[in-house]
Amino acid sequence: MIPSVPTTPEPETSPREDPNLRDKSTGLEPRQLRLIAVVCLVVGVAILLLVGFAGCGRGKGKPGAAAAKPGETATPVSVVVAQRGTIQDELELTGTCQATDQVDVVSEASGKVVAVTRDVGDVVKAGELLVQLDTALVSKQRVQAERGVDSATSQLRQSSASAKLTDKQTSIGIRQADAGLSAARQQLQKSQASYRYTTDKIHSDIEQAKVALASAQAQQRDVAAGARTQELAQAEASVRTAESTLSLRKTDYERYQRLYQQGAVAEATLDSYRTQYEVAQQAVTQAREALSLAREGSRQEQKRVASLAVDRAQEQLRLAEAGRRQVEIAARDLEVARVGLRQAEESLRLAYASRGQYDVAVAGVNAARAGVGQAAASKDYARTSEGKYSIFSPISGVVASRNVDVGEGAATGTSVMRIVNSNPIRLEANVTELDIDKVKLGDEGLTTVDGLPGKTFVGRVAAITPQAQKDQRNYLVRLEVDNVEGLIKAGMFARVKLVTAEKNDVIVVERDCVVEQGANRLVYVVENGVVKVRKAELGITNASQIEITSGLRAGEMLVCTSQATLADGQAVKPVQKSDQPGAAGAEAGTTQGTEAQNVPAAPAAGANQVISEPAPAPAAPARPR
Repeated sequence: MIPSVPTTPEPETSPREDPNLRDKSTGLEPRQLRLIAVVCLVVGVAILLLVGFAGCGRGKGKPGAAAAKPGETATPVSVVVAQRGTIQDELELTGTCQATDQVDVVSEASGKVVAVTRDVGDVVKAGELLVQLDTALVSKQRVQAERGVDSATSQLRQSSASAKLTDKQTSIGIRQADAGLSAARQQLQKSQASYRYTTDKIHSDIEQAKVALASAQAQQRDVAAGARTQELAQAEASVRTAESTLSLRKTDYERYQRLYQQGAVAEATLDSYRTQYEVAQQAVTQAREALSLAREGSRQEQKRVASLAVDRAQEQLRLAEAGRRQVEIAARDLEVARVGLRQAEESLRLAYASRGQYDVAVAGVNAARAGVGQAAASKDYARTSEGKYSIFSPISGVVASRNVDVGEGAATGTSVMRIVNSNPIRLEANVTELDIDKVKLGDEGLTTVDGLPGKTFVGRVAAITPQAQKDQRNYLVRLEVDNVEGLIKAGMFARVKLVTAEKNDVIVVERDCVVEQGANRLVYVVENGVVKVRKAELGITNASQIEITSGLRAGEMLVCTSQATLADGQAVKPVQKSDQPGAAGAEAGTTQGTEAQNVPAAPAAGANQVISEPAPAPAAPARPR
């Protein structure tokens, strides 16, 4: 509702005023001039009120939004709706394709070519026969070498058998000699013991015989001389002692006899004293007989016995001295044992010396074994030489060229074929120091080849040089591309796109939707039918898309073309691009008038509110790099 405008009361005409008076500059009457002034004043107040009302209306809407000025024509613009999606950071590597392996197959022998199994363009596998040379002569050499091995092996068997026999014989000889030495040592010990025993016994027997003879002779002299005074006195003293003992024993016996009769002692006690009494009687009798013999002197019989005792002692001495012969015999036995020991020791020495024969036999075995090794080496050399006459492919690939034909001669070192392996095919690309950290071993990427339009392949990073190239800041990256069908040829130009990073559920827009202005990145957002220029922060950027991390919400419309012709706050008519999903619905929405355009897009769930910052339209906006 537009408020009423107060009117100024029309002034009364002064009586002094001449109604016919006209303004000289305009030719109008004063009354007409006043009317025109009132109309201008009313129009001015109305305009001011309309402007104020419009300002109040914007204050109730979205902050920062501006309505189109009355009567202003909306400019059609192509827009897209910001959506969430997935974006990948891509790094494109380019280079010329090269064969992975390229080998010139060289003949290692000289000879006549008898067979060529492969031709140019044929696919070969590693180890497959390519060319065969004539092996007649080298085969004979191999057979001769094999016979040499058989002969050397037979000689080795003979030498080994001889060495075993020699070892057995010498071992037996050593054991026998060692046993003989042990027996000789035992015999020597026995002889030494026998000699010592015999010597000691004979000497002892002689000394004992001498002592016995001297005793017999002394006894003979005593018998011949008779009893001596001392012997008589001793015999008389013995008689007296025996008689005194008899008297004492008799008294004891009689006393105990009376006690027995009285029953004071036992009968055994009485018997004991009776026995002592009788023994004392016999002692007296013997003492008296000895005294009688001492007084009478030696008898003839005693003299004869003493003489015989001397004779026996002399004979015993003679026999003992005759035992010296046994000592001589024991000495001879001892010497024989010592000689036997020396002989046993010499036999053992000779037995050990005979081990030299075994050493000679072992040397013969070693020489025979060396001969076998030499013959085997000759055999292996002959086989190896024969194998060189068959030329095989060292790698799997395709025959690129063939240089020999059947019947020709191939010399050592001659290239007979060239094999090229193009699966996988190799691609070398230069990567700057800013991007080298994004490349990792094993990374895979989509590969295209300029010479094979419409074909795609898989390439992977196989090697990364650790050092930049000389005088450059580029690093060489080697990639391998699957080429199973062999479509990619060496020398073709290829491009590999590596995905170095990926984000999901982020706001992704086309590169054309972002304008670069100095250090700022700008997006032109359509709000309520007008353009709002905002600063945006970018994330991943690839060849066709840009990630917006700040400054834009999902669901908002932003201008994607001709931003240089627009200014902040300019009225526009959004027309969604036909190649974006939902474009038909957006086109229908643009035909519903200004009210439909003035409805702001609903912010995405969880998105922060973005406050636009008006900025003057750039004179020449540039696309972000």
